[in-house]
Amino acid sequence: MKQLMKKVILFACLVVLFSCKDDDSGPGYDFEDQDAMGEIDGKEWRYQDGYADVSNNEVRVTLMVAQDGESGCDVFLAEGDQVFFTVPAEKGIYKLSLGADSRTVTLLSDEEIPDNHIASEGAVEIVSISSTDVKGKIDARSSDDSFVNGDFRVLICK
Repeated sequence: MKQLMKKVILFACLVVLFSCKDDDSGPGYDFEDQDAMGEIDGKEWRYQDGYADVSNNEVRVTLMVAQDGESGCDVFLAEGDQVFFTVPAEKGIYKLSLGADSRTVTLLSDEEIPDNHIASEGAVEIVSISSTDVKGKIDARSSDDSFVNGDFRVLICK
């Protein structure tokens, strides 16, 4: 009887151990309902403009602050902090991670010596893509002082 009780207790412990839910098993992203904003290298950043180009079934998106005298597809060389990434040119959620066949977002701190912060946590969602524009959501995190979250809409440059 004592042997049976030990086996029942051991079985119960194993059931409890393997049935515990991992708190980190959630989606790993949480899109805020706001214009894309955050911090890049500890400085406040807010999406004001951007552009995209499509090739090889992928869309490359650049989000930036307003440029003097130029906007969207007219920007020759963007200045200031920027956020850019490449994802498939179709609707969907693309999780960020490091490794083979992974997706990342680059948060560029445009200082005297530029610094790229590679965000490998979060996701990018392409909500819609047409022949003229891309609408999406982003939750990209590199560190506590380099992150962006919110909505964007950019024109596709021809």
